[in-house]
Amino acid sequence: VGVGGVGGATGHGGSVGSLSDGPPSSGVSTGVSTPNSEALVDEFRRRNGKYAYRSADVGIAQRFCVLAGLEREGLGPKIILKTMEMLHRCKYEAWDIVLILAMASVQLEDTFSKLSVTDQKERAHVCVLQIYLAHCWLQDETCPIKIWHEHLVRSYCTFPVLQDALFKLFGLQNHIMRIDDNRHVDRTRYLGQYYVPDPDYS
Repeated sequence: VGVGGVGGATGHGGSVGSLSDGPPSSGVSTGVSTPNSEALVDEFRRRNGKYAYRSADVGIAQRFCVLAGLEREGLGPKIILKTMEMLHRCKYEAWDIVLILAMASVQLEDTFSKLSVTDQKERAHVCVLQIYLAHCWLQDETCPIKIWHEHLVRSYCTFPVLQDALFKLFGLQNHIMRIDDNRHVDRTRYLGQYYVPDPDYS
């Protein structure tokens, strides 16, 4: 069963209002505590920077990993940065990627409250699936799930297993993609503090 039509089947949320048109002004409250954030990003860059497609992706990925409960080193950061690279190469604008990751982080918080996933490898792959669902909801043109499998999870599972896991994840959310606007805005601002426009779109 194909899953590329998730966004079209449920409709697009546009849940972040004016933030969907561009990044917020500087100095806004994120609603998320970030002690020693620059030091944490610098450490994350030393450990994982070699996987980044764009330098600005490092800070965004580090904060996403914190929100998703992924360790600072290993498969989690690598696969998040590789997911961002794939989205860049598919010509999604950098701000759209921030919106996608912000939405996924909210949904993952709800998912992991229902589903205990302690294994970091499994947790990282659940994150990829949730990012896929978020991009289907927010984007008019989506990257087919087969591309995600080919570039991100082929070594972890077969395509039928990926499809089954995706539908189970979507079912865990009662097949509803909508999230609380305020939570999405807070996460968007939090991740978006490291946003840098793409040269092709500026």
